[in-house]
Amino acid sequence: MVEHELRVEDPSAYNNFLRLNVTEFSEFLSLVEGRISKADTLMRQSLSAERKLMTTLRFLATGYMKVRFIPEVCNAIYYALHHVIQVPATEAEWESISHDFLNLWQVPNRIGAVDGKHVNFRAPRNMGMWCSEKVNYMKVLINNTLNIPENKPLPYREMSVPYVLLADQAFPLMHRIIKPYPQLSRGRRVVESAFGILCNRFRVLLTTINLNADKVEKIVLACCALHNYLCSKGPQSVDNQEINSVPLKPIDLEHACQTWWRTIRDSYKKNKKKMGTGSAATSKSKYDTRLQFLDESFSER
Repeated sequence: MVEHELRVEDPSAYNNFLRLNVTEFSEFLSLVEGRISKADTLMRQSLSAERKLMTTLRFLATGYMKVRFIPEVCNAIYYALHHVIQVPATEAEWESISHDFLNLWQVPNRIGAVDGKHVNFRAPRNMGMWCSEKVNYMKVLINNTLNIPENKPLPYREMSVPYVLLADQAFPLMHRIIKPYPQLSRGRRVVESAFGILCNRFRVLLTTINLNADKVEKIVLACCALHNYLCSKGPQSVDNQEINSVPLKPIDLEHACQTWWRTIRDSYKKNKKKMGTGSAATSKSKYDTRLQFLDESFSER
């Protein structure tokens, strides 16, 4: 088969073919072999675990060559690697992320960036409407079941403000979510980059998958688990090398904080003037509260 020829003659092409190098494939096969192997019968021999895994990886890489056992193998992949998809569980872990955002992107009190990816699939006619999990996600943030640290002052400021996530227009403005401003794109681009690398590495996510929702969910979870697994292997992959080699222009953090928050305050004032009366009264009251907060917290000292 072509993959066996590539393994011997062109290891780099083999890596591109399966998204794993020879060593990673052998290591990964040992993790899932027990869950995808089948016994031979009197009627026929079963497909080997190696053949199933190769076929599934090629499907995830391209979106083509769909066969019946792929959801089963994807389920085994996620079962073997589910530990690499984790949410921070302690305040120390959240603070470590916030420290990285400050050092790498010069964005303080940020504990992550959130976004969504639409996965297209052609569902059966009798499936009904597929609903989003965004509501449950928001409930977790509101109830603070994630052990997010207590409020902390921004650099060179005294008033404590909450740790927040960076999001785009699709998300509501909440206590733990801040929506985009041009000055925050430096920190929010990490989630855009993550989805871009994920979808280009496993291009099945760019196609329309002709399976039902349960099977599509297994495929998406397998892609995410594999992606995190490969990232955890270090900077030896081409994707990680490209990301880690991007030079960052250093900035004056104190000046940046003053400029960013002054711009946000001015934007709030500008938008408030455009608001009318009647149904907009509640929103206008929210603007008053936020403006008071910004004026008190981020005025020049």
